[in-house]
Amino acid sequence: MKQWEIDLNRSVEAFNNVVWPQVKQWFANATVRQIENSKTKDSLLLDMLTGIDLWQISTMGVKGIASRVQFNSNYKSFTIRYRRSSGSLTEFIKRTEALYSNSGNILPFYTMQAYVYEPDIFLSGAIIETKDLFDYISSNAHDIDTRENRQDDNIFKVAYWDKIKQSKNNLSLKIIEKKSLLDAAIEKGLSGHPNFTLQDAIEWINAKKYKNVIENL
Repeated sequence: MKQWEIDLNRSVEAFNNVVWPQVKQWFANATVRQIENSKTKDSLLLDMLTGIDLWQISTMGVKGIASRVQFNSNYKSFTIRYRRSSGSLTEFIKRTEALYSNSGNILPFYTMQAYVYEPDIFLSGAIIETKDLFDYISSNAHDIDTRENRQDDNIFKVAYWDKIKQSKNNLSLKIIEKKSLLDAAIEKGLSGHPNFTLQDAIEWINAKKYKNVIENL
């Protein structure tokens, strides 16, 4: 199995088992179907060309959702691939072209991102209409970070949820977050173990070697 397939399976499993139970409240009157891990040629093509990972299906129609899960961090932001080291087109370029030109190309109606500590602790997640996100990015360049992934040299644009929340583009933004990894660990423990204490949570985090990435204590 290729590395991208391993990463994809990891992301799909985390979404189904960890993220979805937290964010399904956003889709109370709709069905959400995952296409990111579909084996059909048409689904793979749709994912590759449009960036749509999920369908939201309701009596009012169908909307596409771009979904990203990041692991073992909690940056509370949307990250959009801006430049590939290979030079191939990125989602930033494709969605900008689809939004602001007359191409008629399909793009995700929503953009969603979540942060998970492996294997099964949800830290935060947010969803926004893709047009609101890209309007925010285009008009708030001073608040947008540019980051490089050192593993593959790809470049990402980073838009922080709290900054979007303070802007005029916040109407469609929804956020769910835990206060910290410690809070999430306690909640996780308490859900199945009534006697799970604060000290238990700290010891659990240390045993998992997460001590160096606890950000909000």
